[in-house]
Amino acid sequence: MPHPDTDKCTYCDNTEELRPYAKGGAPICYECASSPEHLEEAQESFNVQLKAIEAMIEGNEGYVMVLSHRGVDAIRLADIEDYAQEVAQDALGEGE
Repeated sequence: MPHPDTDKCTYCDNTEELRPYAKGGAPICYECASSPEHLEEAQESFNVQLKAIEAMIEGNEGYVMVLSHRGVDAIRLADIEDYAQEVAQDALGEGE
């Protein structure tokens, strides 16, 4: 999903496989996000976004709609932690 301000990676000119995991939610491509130089930043940004989602759903019951690089998923609140780990691994190409 491209950042509203740009349709290319923050660190290179790649326009494919962008994710909002560079600093401040800026777009970063898969190759840059998984590079040793930017991996920690991408993981930290993902975790910040995940914690924001968790804060929004805290105290709710049932299901929640979650938007990720994969699209929108309906997730049972009881399964949100497993879902978050799955999305993180998938976003960094580790789930394949």
